[in-house]
Amino acid sequence: MTKLNLSVKPSVVAQSPIVVTPIMVVNATKGAAVSIDIAGAAKAYKGLVKQAGKSLLVLRSIGEVLNAIRGDYDSNTLYGKYIATTALNIMSRQDRNDAMWLDSKWDAIQAFKVENDISSNSVNVLRKLMNKAVKESAEGAEGEGTGEGTGEGTGEGTGEGTGEGTGEAGEGIVEKTLDIVELTEHVLGLVSANGLTTKALIKALQSSLKA
Repeated sequence: MTKLNLSVKPSVVAQSPIVVTPIMVVNATKGAAVSIDIAGAAKAYKGLVKQAGKSLLVLRSIGEVLNAIRGDYDSNTLYGKYIATTALNIMSRQDRNDAMWLDSKWDAIQAFKVENDISSNSVNVLRKLMNKAVKESAEGAEGEGTGEGTGEGTGEGTGEGTGEGTGEAGEGIVEKTLDIVELTEHVLGLVSANGLTTKALIKALQSSLKA
């Protein structure tokens, strides 16, 4: 009987070396390499600024609607209750306030931006900057007007404005509607509408207080 040799010699298969191509070269001590495209980044930013400006105009137009509605109600409470029944209930109170502020102070805001070389279209930033400027102007005027001028102006002006301007009993007493910041913003709007500057207004106030 012939014996069969069943042992199998392992075949040798030639293998190609494995080559790994890195997708990104990462340095452990530094951040990953970033493609620097200054022109592209600048173009993208210009687009954002343009879009923000358009958004500001849209928000102002919404504020125009809200201000018109507010004029039909005697209090913020009644106004708020009505808004809650409309499609505008999706807006937060802060967004509504921003929109109404934009609409009512639009001319003053634009004049302030031009005079102070401000490019921001953020409502929050604009309000802070304008409130700061108004506060500093008010403090400067008060500092210049301490003494005789302030005493007379406060005594007579406050007494007549608050006492006689509230109306008669039964007709609905009208309380003060503007605080010092809002009043100053309103004045700034008039200054802008008359082609004047904030600096000219401050100078005139200081002169009147010294007189």
